Amino acid sequence: MEVNLEVPGGNSFSIEIDPAETILDIKLKVQNSLHIPISLQTFIFNGQLLQDDLHVWESQLLQGSRIYLQFSANLAPSPVSDSDLPPQSQPTPELQLPPLPSCEYDPLWDPTPSWDPSLELIPTPYDLFGMQESSSSMQVMPMPMPNTPSQLQELEELPPPASPPVEPLHLPAPPPPPMMPNPPPPPPSKVTLKVKVPNSINRIPIEMELGETFLKLKEKLVEREDIGGVAVERIVFQSPTMRAELHDCQVLQNCFVAENPEIDVYLKPALPAAGARGAARRLKVKVRPMHSRQKLEIEVNSADRVSVLRPELDRLQLTRGFRLPQYGAYFFIHMQHEMHEEESFQWHDVRDGDLIETFDGYVTDAPPSRPRQRYT
Repeated sequence: MEVNLEVPGGNSFSIEIDPAETILDIKLKVQNSLHIPISLQTFIFNGQLLQDDLHVWESQLLQGSRIYLQFSANLAPSPVSDSDLPPQSQPTPELQLPPLPSCEYDPLWDPTPSWDPSLELIPTPYDLFGMQESSSSMQVMPMPMPNTPSQLQELEELPPPASPPVEPLHLPAPPPPPMMPNPPPPPPSKVTLKVKVPNSINRIPIEMELGETFLKLKEKLVEREDIGGVAVERIVFQSPTMRAELHDCQVLQNCFVAENPEIDVYLKPALPAAGARGAARRLKVKVRPMHSRQKLEIEVNSADRVSVLRPELDRLQLTRGFRLPQYGAYFFIHMQHEMHEEESFQWHDVRDGDLIETFDGYVTDAPPSRPRQRYT
């Protein structure tokens, strides 16, 4: 089957895949066709990340499904050709050195010269400060001292010794501080969602923190009068752009709500009260596989989920000889409407003797809609 891959920028292309392949096999096909390394590819389907070891039949991909391909802009460099390499340097010719003179070794030759007594050093007397001692005694001349009053007066009138001029120290001016760009503004921590509730024309603005979950959004929506006191368990959120259900445990900032703040609300049908009209009863339905003319009669309870048919079909396949797709790649059709396997037969208005057919393939997790009621 073929699926569509959408890349940033709005471009898309189709690729042929097999239900038995893994997500890693699809990434290898993208690498061979678009030359995008597998390590830079990220697949997102229905708002969830597709792991490499996940099989196609486990990821609920169908014919014509859209997969968002995200990758980094820093792609691997292209291979370098010979023309891009720098020219190689030529080898330097070897230098021709002149031959060294040969010298024979003589074991009896001693390079140490013989001792000459005439070269013996004669000690010279030195004092402790390295000054040569003198044979004559040194005469100390005393400093003349003023004796008369006139000499004392002349000594007092002498000007004081002039100190050398001190030049001022000129330090260079410090360089101006480097220009720093203004830091980018912090990302917003809040977002205003536009919620579309049933039976309302305009969307309701609700302010939320990006770190809150969609369960908190449901609780805020129930507190308003626009929803009419509906229980939280009956509310289902869907993104109109991604066309995927937004679960209670998901965080707002992980679901691109800042770029797409619009959210649609769907309501699940209320469960019937105990003892009310339409209580659980035994039913006999006829199931016809897609590639078989046999109509298999299976007895179920009206309150049972549609998924109870799968183990019964697997058991009858061994004895009746019909074929079912591998890996459970099929779903049920009742009165030309897709059946949601997590809902009951009573929810689908299945009656005794009704025909249920199988159809090969997968369906996306779209919010269940109430099938059309029959009037008798």
